[in-house]
Amino acid sequence: MKKTILSLSILTLLSFGCSDDDGDNAPIIGGGTDEVCTINKSGFIETNETWNSECIYILNNKVVVPDGVTLTIEPGTII
Repeated sequence: MKKTILSLSILTLLSFGCSDDDGDNAPIIGGGTDEVCTINKSGFIETNETWNSECIYILNNKVVVPDGVTLTIEPGTII
């Protein structure tokens, strides 16, 4: 069930995500001047991971969470 919800969430984000035309790899959130870390993800997630709201996660192509691996996405995390 968790994987189905995660898959649907990722598909929704990919379908309705915003594009950044200026090519800047360190987006600014909330109109502030502080840079936010970005983490690029693609392929299989091989170990348990927790994604938190301190970084922005950019999905490059397909991201797969296989059986036996847990991906925890904390509230407020931007993907």
